[in-house]
Amino acid sequence: SNPQAFHPDTKMPNLGLEPEEARAITAFLASFQPEEDDEEESETGIPDDWQQYLSTVGDAVRGEKIFNDAEGTANCAKCHLVKGKGGTVGPELSIVGTSRTREFLLESVLDPNVVITAGYKTIMILTKDRKFITGIKVNEDESGFDIVDKEGKDRHIPRDKVKKFKTQKISTMPGNFKDLLEVQEVADLLAYLGTLTLPAITSAQ
Repeated sequence: SNPQAFHPDTKMPNLGLEPEEARAITAFLASFQPEEDDEEESETGIPDDWQQYLSTVGDAVRGEKIFNDAEGTANCAKCHLVKGKGGTVGPELSIVGTSRTREFLLESVLDPNVVITAGYKTIMILTKDRKFITGIKVNEDESGFDIVDKEGKDRHIPRDKVKKFKTQKISTMPGNFKDLLEVQEVADLLAYLGTLTLPAITSAQ
């Protein structure tokens, strides 16, 4: 929030932002910076039979309940962080409504493998004792692999226990929400995600 603290000669002014405001802006700007070859824009467009989701008026309050219901079908908060609450298996969604269109969000819900957010590709590991382990790779070094599994648990897989591994362009998010959720439920989710925007910033006095 104070650029002079990092680069004294910078011409960028001190915006006087609160830490939460600075974090939100950083996340917003980062959402436009995909890693090399890690995120590709979909060129398929929205299928005709998906238009019903976009034309249905959603309710953001109901959508928030669907998102956070730990006993519900979607249970999005298990994997996605919103305003400091939720899991970290999937991308943070605190300001997703600022940087993504409804069409993009719909595609991400119904067909999550089309676009994989940078840093969230799935790694599949075959251990020497013939066990398959999948998750999001957090780090890889000489000692092995640090991953977050589908349950959101941090795991370290020692390299000397690994027989083979492969990074895949497959999302850990279920790909069958089209079958599990009603059209209205999806519309409600889209309405809620659309409310997750960058907070208003007041000018420093």
